[in-house]
Amino acid sequence: MKYASTPVKALNVEFVKTKEKDFLLKTFSNILLSNWTSYHLAIINKIDPLPVKMVEDFKNDLKD
Repeated sequence: MKYASTPVKALNVEFVKTKEKDFLLKTFSNILLSNWTSYHLAIINKIDPLPVKMVEDFKNDLKD
């Protein structure tokens, strides 16, 4: 995979601290937050959030 040497567009970055102390709870909380964030960003950008190529490829590999 090739990466651009200069950024095409500047991005705003937000850091979110979770209240959980337990590592496992914190991990699942962050996964849940990132999943919902990507879902809503897809909706806002008028992209169907359901088909994910990597997941679909994985499902096809499991069938073989």
